[in-house]
Amino acid sequence: MLPFHVTKHQSPQKTQYYQTGFTLIEVLVVVFLIAIMSAIVGPGMLGFLQRTKISSAQSEVLGILQEAQRTAVRGTTNCNDTSCVTTCSLTLPASNSLASAATNNVLVVSSSCAASGDRSLEGVRIRHNFASVNSTYDGTTTLIADLFNFKGTTSDSLTQNDSEGKKDLVIVFTSESSEAFQKCLVVSSGLGLIRVGNYAPGSADAVQSKCSAINS
Repeated sequence: MLPFHVTKHQSPQKTQYYQTGFTLIEVLVVVFLIAIMSAIVGPGMLGFLQRTKISSAQSEVLGILQEAQRTAVRGTTNCNDTSCVTTCSLTLPASNSLASAATNNVLVVSSSCAASGDRSLEGVRIRHNFASVNSTYDGTTTLIADLFNFKGTTSDSLTQNDSEGKKDLVIVFTSESSEAFQKCLVVSSGLGLIRVGNYAPGSADAVQSKCSAINS
């Protein structure tokens, strides 16, 4: 009797395909999370950048004032002839000027005694009280006035108003759209002492009493 063989039929193997990448749902979840993080972090980052610009503007103007004052004194050291007396002028934008409305989107502050050049302020608004410390200036145009004399003290042409007497020079730096965060700089009348500070939030003026010391 012939042997009986049973042939086993093997099923063909199925080829499995694996897809790589993200599903639509996963992509939507990631986009949603990014949107939430942007909403949380965005305003804080913008505020930080704006505060940095304000602080930088304060430092730039402080630097040019200090340089002008040193130059005025140094220019008359060991000098007995009145012809070599140095007076340093300061040029400031009109009070309440915006950087975005200025040429090249920068506010320029300069001095006749600043060898290091002009200072360019970006993304800020600048206010000052020149109109109240000098009777010949109305605050609406670029100001060019003598600031420091050969002694390093302030010039009477800048800080003397016949109707109000002597006043300190006050310069305020803030953002273009808000007075929530403000920095200030004060040059004392007569002695020419320069100090910097924080200006009262929400105030839209330039008053010496509202400029407090930074560490206060």
